[in-house]
Amino acid sequence: MLQQLKILIVRLSPEKYVNLSFTHKLLAEIARNSVPGRILTDYFFFPDYNELSKFTSKKKIPLSADYQMRPCDFDIVAISNSFTLEFFNIPHFLRMSSIPLNLKDRISNPEIPLVICGGVNTPAAAPLTGGCISKGNSYTENAVLDDGRMALVDAVFLGEAEANFGQFLKKILEISDWRNSKERLLLNFSNSIAGIYLPNKFIHKYTPAGSKKHTGALRLEKIFNAYNEEKLRTSLECGSELTDASNFDEEAFTAVKNAVIDNIDELAPFCESVAEESGAIGSVPVEITRGCPSMCAFCKEGYTQKPYREKSLAAILKNAETARDCSGVGIVNLYSYNFNDHSRIHEIVKKLTCSGMVPRVKSQRIDRAAMMPELLSFLSRAGSGSPTFAVEGISERMRSYLSKNIEKKVLYDFVTSALKSRPRQIKLFFIITGLEIDADFNELNDFISFMTAKRRANMLSTNFVISLMPLVNSAKTPLQFAPMPDSDKIFRNAKKISGMFAGVERLTVRLSIERAAYELTQILECGGRELTSALCEIALNYNFAYYENVPDDILKKFKQALLNDGIDISENFFEKDFSDVLPSDDRNYGVSREFLYKSWLSSKQFKDVSRCPRNGEFACQNCGACGFKNKIYKNTDLKKADKEFAEFALDVDFNKSIKAVCDIYSSPGDSNAAKSIYELGGGHAFNIIEDAQTKLFSGRTKFLGKNFYYVSYYDLANASKKINKNCKDKELANSIGKIFYCDDNSLKNLDFLTNCNYLFSKIAFTKNIKINVNAGLKEIEKQLEQIIAGLNFKAKIGRLALPFFKNNNIICYANLDGLKKHVNMPILLFESTSRTLYSVLKICPETLDMIETAEIIEYIKAFEYNVKNPRSVCPECGRVYYTPLPELPAVENGGCFICKGVSDYFRKNAAERK
Repeated sequence: MLQQLKILIVRLSPEKYVNLSFTHKLLAEIARNSVPGRILTDYFFFPDYNELSKFTSKKKIPLSADYQMRPCDFDIVAISNSFTLEFFNIPHFLRMSSIPLNLKDRISNPEIPLVICGGVNTPAAAPLTGGCISKGNSYTENAVLDDGRMALVDAVFLGEAEANFGQFLKKILEISDWRNSKERLLLNFSNSIAGIYLPNKFIHKYTPAGSKKHTGALRLEKIFNAYNEEKLRTSLECGSELTDASNFDEEAFTAVKNAVIDNIDELAPFCESVAEESGAIGSVPVEITRGCPSMCAFCKEGYTQKPYREKSLAAILKNAETARDCSGVGIVNLYSYNFNDHSRIHEIVKKLTCSGMVPRVKSQRIDRAAMMPELLSFLSRAGSGSPTFAVEGISERMRSYLSKNIEKKVLYDFVTSALKSRPRQIKLFFIITGLEIDADFNELNDFISFMTAKRRANMLSTNFVISLMPLVNSAKTPLQFAPMPDSDKIFRNAKKISGMFAGVERLTVRLSIERAAYELTQILECGGRELTSALCEIALNYNFAYYENVPDDILKKFKQALLNDGIDISENFFEKDFSDVLPSDDRNYGVSREFLYKSWLSSKQFKDVSRCPRNGEFACQNCGACGFKNKIYKNTDLKKADKEFAEFALDVDFNKSIKAVCDIYSSPGDSNAAKSIYELGGGHAFNIIEDAQTKLFSGRTKFLGKNFYYVSYYDLANASKKINKNCKDKELANSIGKIFYCDDNSLKNLDFLTNCNYLFSKIAFTKNIKINVNAGLKEIEKQLEQIIAGLNFKAKIGRLALPFFKNNNIICYANLDGLKKHVNMPILLFESTSRTLYSVLKICPETLDMIETAEIIEYIKAFEYNVKNPRSVCPECGRVYYTPLPELPAVENGGCFICKGVSDYFRKNAAERK
């Protein structure tokens, strides 16, 4: 029997905080596709705040999300780290999972899974890899040697998971007894697979600082590669300690290079839907670029995920179609750091729209956005109504410090362009550096005044949201050499900006992080292995786990824990020279150290560094991230492309567009899409009423994706749609008509159906409701009156005369207040010829508990009753209109659903009976 590998993918935040992310799902796809049929994947999400104490006190055992397995039952624990403060949650996870905290205790035990870490935050991972003041490290006369044996993780995966994670798993499966030689396996793989960093292959040497004003503090002096790997391995396996650096060659140091995919066209598409911010809808992410051509001095992702690469138009369309067909979701999130950097973005949006999909975007560069107002307007109509624009510096001077390359004129042109799309909201992202002066604040004030004046001139109701982010000097960026920003000045400047615009209408200023969380983040970003022990102490001894804030006392305790260990973190806060050793120097993300330092010197002089010349527009800066010598795309005349796009945009009506275009059935079978829908429903067959209840009462997340299916109104009306609480899943599976691709005007989307709060249905009550449809008409009339009076307590009840039924074969009792009080069953009818009950009933548990079966005739979405607006009330019967929908046939001669719709329905049935 072939060996199976069990992988647990760990997110360091609760599931509700990462439901907008798809990193863990992507890792699972990469793992499963590496060796199909031999990889089992599962997830573990960090417990909610209220649940954590149950795990840490051992009252509750941590179990994986799907298979309910303990973390120790897996072969590999893969931790996905998104941001720095999540570091504090790793010791908690290891302790609650009964996994040793230290690498040396894990690596020699075949019963313990490998613990690896990856994610966009690996440039700052040094605090996870040491513990230099702990007993497991060696002291010489004048130094401390941290050999990585106390690391919280066994390996750190640098770069792109498609380039190393799958290959790593594939190689492990070639070795049957790999768990008995984990150390040797990791050492071998680190030499043959790109981007595998092993903490115990590098020795960080700390010496007393002395050279700067804080004497007695430890500072990182040197990083060594292992000179003799066999000797190091023997040393680790025997548990002996290093006594000096004699076993290591100072001249042979080589940093671990991150893994990079050259041709992103070759990557398989991601085929699962992801929640959007509203929580009620979902989309499929389709990657269009990777990396970033900008040289923003502060941006960790921009520097560590270079080179910039574009996916071809053909590959993008193919991936989008595959993702749509497999997930059933046709809303496409164009996944990119800045979607409008793509040289063929207009063609991408046009082709996706023509294929029946709805493209949407998020963050984008202002200078590019200013050149494509027609595209922005189109995307706003498509649902990207609240775009986020990264301005960064509050003035041109500050933007140059951050190397943003955005002049003042470009910013003003952008406002004019963006407001043309009449967006509901515009979010502007600014970074506060603490270096701002009065002239910078005045320039910001002029800009915001211009924005509000433009809004007023165009008579718009657009809301402006200004998000302020304190500057963090991140590892592997030019600002890693800069002195640490002054917290006092940063938060004083942020407060000043909030006060400047406090009285501006429809403008909100937000601070994205509190001070304690900011300062702790900065300490971890610029620190190294000397922080690991204090990190574990604060997490475990003071029960601190990161959720959304950091208490002030935790920051104080963390600083004190470092001082107790003889570590003065202020040593890391000075400006660094090129010759200084930094904790991340044993990892290489492509951009050379020389280029980073040169860029810092430019920032120091408030000068921009030009963007990457991948389109030949600028001279190459020789950053070192790629070996490509040729352009990867042609320059595009964006203004011309935008003008041509405008002609296409005029003919697109998103109200009639189809958001899902594949055949879906209600039970899992050979169809991937059917299986996805089945799983989204929690393993239940697809059923309109059941899912309406799910969405209304059990949480929207369980309904993710389903609202993008369009269903034929006529198919539903003619199909046998039964509400039957006692039937088996198989019967439910047969109770709904086929969902299919069609652009007919008769379509409704499921989001509408489940937001309709009333149904007009042919019904049969449960046995608890006493009604005998075979009794005499007088008796039935009495029964109807009792039932509807009981359902409409204290409401005005009476028999409703329906003048269009001349033969008087209809008995109709109603709440004479109509739907304005949202009563459970405002209308109950009895058709004497067929002895059939009909009702208008509210979709709610109380009503559905009374119904045994129901055949749905119409869905009703009621307006709120407006006594000041006579047009909201039917002039014939006085009832509230239901929401008119363009895709439904108009009611003959106007009138409301109850007067005319019921009339038309019964008139049609009567004609058929004749």
